[in-house]
Amino acid sequence: MKRAGMSDLDASRAATCDAAEAIGRSDLGRLAPGAVTDVVLLRRDPMDDVVIAVAGVAAVVRDGRLGFET
Repeated sequence: MKRAGMSDLDASRAATCDAAEAIGRSDLGRLAPGAVTDVVLLRRDPMDDVVIAVAGVAAVVRDGRLGFET
């Protein structure tokens, strides 16, 4: 998405809430009450450079439990 010219914010939205809406799942892709949410914690701010940030996953929380940590 970045190579296609999208901003970091637009790429992040496209991969999360926009993708969920495209498949008719408003309960996915966002942190909100009632949403089904797994969380990927990054070491860097994805709004600075999403490509670099997603290469540095610090931890993943799935089903309310820490599932992966570096």
